Amino acid sequence: MAKRELIEKQTEELIAPMIEAHNFELVDVEYVKEGSTKYLRVYIDKEGGITVDDCEIISREFNDVLDREDYIDEAYIFEVSSPGLGRPLKKDKDFARSLGEEVEVRLFKALNKKKEYTGILKAYDAQTVTIMTGEEGQEEDVVFLCGHYEGIDERVLEEIVTDYVSIGDYVLTGGELPAMVMIDAVSRLVDGVLNNEESAQTESFHNCLLEYPQYSRPEEWNGKKVPEVLLSGHHKNIEKYRQEEKIRLTKENRNDLTGGDLNG
Repeated sequence: MAKRELIEKQTEELIAPMIEAHNFELVDVEYVKEGSTKYLRVYIDKEGGITVDDCEIISREFNDVLDREDYIDEAYIFEVSSPGLGRPLKKDKDFARSLGEEVEVRLFKALNKKKEYTGILKAYDAQTVTIMTGEEGQEEDVVFLCGHYEGIDERVLEEIVTDYVSIGDYVLTGGELPAMVMIDAVSRLVDGVLNNEESAQTESFHNCLLEYPQYSRPEEWNGKKVPEVLLSGHHKNIEKYRQEEKIRLTKENRNDLTGGDLNG
């Protein structure tokens, strides 16, 4: 058994009773490397959706277990989060739960010059996954039709428009700015656009959490100091601090990302 599998197995054995005690569901455990950083991730769920408070409870309790057992001999970041809409399907129960829903399939080897396909999950077994794809998402080029003021003649929309996209519940004088937002948000996920792949993995909304606070030089500015833990050089404590800050900021500002309540 590979080192990664051993760590995932031991983590699952240690954390499963804790999660069951809180009446949560253990969805998945993964130990992965993204860029130069290792991540130990635990995904939990419950009826009605998991909240930031739920994740914080498990994170704090299991951090004590990690410190006590100390079975991972390298630096890593520990994260607890809800599965999210884009969670990977690994177990039979995950596939069964997603039958009839839209899924994204990523291939190791290109098929018809593509490695990613989106479609409706129709069937699965130990060897194959069957999805039904339509024409949507198969085009290599996308044209944004930007309305202005009152919009575009309905007859034109009925004739040529395939999809409608909204970036929020507010009104602008034209669709040019939303189109630019879409282009920027999507293009940064294309291989080679960012300096390194890890940059896209550590931003806000990754694993349904906001990003931790950023600090730079000088160490003190206008009487405000950089948190001592960030100057300590203790990588494990730094990552623990950053994870706690991500949870705090998400709870205070966007608790809805995990189905929670901003006032919860």
